[in-house]
Amino acid sequence: MLNKTTLVKAGLSLSYIFFMISNYITLFCDFQFGAKFNCCVSLVSDTLFLMHLWLFKEKKTPFKEK
Repeated sequence: MLNKTTLVKAGLSLSYIFFMISNYITLFCDFQFGAKFNCCVSLVSDTLFLMHLWLFKEKKTPFKEK
């Protein structure tokens, strides 16, 4: 069963992949689109990281599976 911690970990992993994609877009395609895409990914990634910190504060062990 998926819990909040697993979903946040998956979201952080996906945001890292999207950061890599946005860097390739910025380098090889359209700079303005890549910069806007990178900004959107940053906002999502920061939100997920804050959720991770809040879960860590609540449980004290966020990555321990039951």
